[in-house]
Amino acid sequence: MNHIQGKYNIKAVSTIVGITTHTLRAWERRYGIIEPQRTESGHRLYTEEDVATLRWLKEHVEKGLHISKAVSLLKDGRMHHSFLPPEPTLRSAHVTHTERPLITRKRHELIGALLAFNESEAHHVLDLCLSMWDVESVLHNIIIPVFIEIGDRWGRGEISVAHEHYASQLLTQRIHQFFRHTRVNPAMPRIITMAGPGEQHSIGIAMFSLFLRHRGLDVYFLGANMPGEGLHAILTTIQPHAICISITLEENLTHLLKHVHELRKAYPALVIGIGGQATQLPAFPENLAPYAIGTTQSDWENWLSNLLDAFYHS
Repeated sequence: MNHIQGKYNIKAVSTIVGITTHTLRAWERRYGIIEPQRTESGHRLYTEEDVATLRWLKEHVEKGLHISKAVSLLKDGRMHHSFLPPEPTLRSAHVTHTERPLITRKRHELIGALLAFNESEAHHVLDLCLSMWDVESVLHNIIIPVFIEIGDRWGRGEISVAHEHYASQLLTQRIHQFFRHTRVNPAMPRIITMAGPGEQHSIGIAMFSLFLRHRGLDVYFLGANMPGEGLHAILTTIQPHAICISITLEENLTHLLKHVHELRKAYPALVIGIGGQATQLPAFPENLAPYAIGTTQSDWENWLSNLLDAFYHS
């Protein structure tokens, strides 16, 4: 029996998961995969893990797996402590009004685990999120907001640099794991992505790289601290269509301006994109504004659409 407190009635779970209450009751009765708690009046109450389980089952049934087989796989995975979320799929990062409280709760849980240096709990929260939502939803609604919140807390002096570095490294590792589920479309342009000069963290550009890879682009992620001579060697060898650079600190804008000027001079046909929080600062140079990618998913989609239009009509 699940001893975690139930939070959702059957109607709410039906809406969140996308199955009828009749189907939900049938799965409970026939397969015993979940055991909802009961109120004093006898009404069912489901936990967040119940919701994750049901969404996992529904997704596999929609892929063509019979419900009995999906239940068998799920039980076997639990017995071997290897219950993994479904293979990530590409869907909209939009979430329903009903899901927003759950997303907010998962953010708080992840932040708590990261600030407590609790690696196993942080991975558990992320695994649970990935069993409920696709990769892009988790990326835009969980990981990015958590990363920004932790950065803001560090900036306000509320947490130590050790907390900030630990959280960034763990989240970056998880993002890199998502790359395994992407496939490159050879008809798509090649793109180099990297953190800008002086930048120590690359999690933001790693997330943007994953966004591009999910859409089939051939992305070469270079991370942070790429020496200039090394970059030129890669540009000459790969001959990418575009390069995307992230910048977060105002103090690095002068170096970025010089860097972009050198790239423009050496590779006039190269498309340059600049992202990161520093693009939103008043100090962001006006002559770099045409290269700004933006910070929201909508901004990213628009930038990519313009890039592909230019690529296929060049």
